[in-house]
Amino acid sequence: MIEKIKAREIFDNLAEILAEQDIKIKISGNSMWPFFIDKKTNVRLTKIKSIKKNNVYLFKYQNNYVLHRLIKIKGETLIFQGDGNNAKEIVDKTALVAELVAFENKRLIYTTNKCYRLKVFLYRLLPRRVVIKLFKRVK
Repeated sequence: MIEKIKAREIFDNLAEILAEQDIKIKISGNSMWPFFIDKKTNVRLTKIKSIKKNNVYLFKYQNNYVLHRLIKIKGETLIFQGDGNNAKEIVDKTALVAELVAFENKRLIYTTNKCYRLKVFLYRLLPRRVVIKLFKRVK
């Protein structure tokens, strides 16, 4: 596995790298907060095996690479939203680059973990604006 390489350095060859091995990247930004923490969370990405609602994917959007949760599938069109965002991104399936399989804040958590899946489910049920305000107030 490739360790401690900045994402920008590998994006040009990402498809070729993922064909052979998973990659680990430290994320930046707050769009996936509270699950991912700016400059503290490492994510493990792999080539896409299947496309499923509520999974997190890396995709190209407006000349940037974005890591967000898939919230809706409409044929060949996918709708994404960051856990800490109100805005949505609408992209074609061809924009997908990689799939998140695990992340690490203080400990390694696989996306198949039942506790993590339950937290995501509960988080997605609650009104986003209220939850974001409550979490940011506690932080």
